[in-house]
Amino acid sequence: MTMVIATTLFFVGCKPKDADLQAAIQTKEAAGITVAVAKGDVTLTGEVADDAAKAKAEEIAKAEKGVKSVINSLTIKQEKPVVIAEDQF
Repeated sequence: MTMVIATTLFFVGCKPKDADLQAAIQTKEAAGITVAVAKGDVTLTGEVADDAAKAKAEEIAKAEKGVKSVINSLTIKQEKPVVIAEDQF
């Protein structure tokens, strides 16, 4: 019985804390990406240049030990449309 309790405490103590996960992931992410962690669930917010950058950010977060799930709420920067003025005749 003592061994079961000791093993349980060991594994609970080894689980990464949310703040540690957040710091580890944030240092690996590109600028403009905000990382929030709650009970091992990671939420990514901010703007990225394209779909590839969005996928890469999610991949980085999922690779961190202790992450249970990733909610990718990143948006892709929209180019401003080119407005062509009508001819003034």
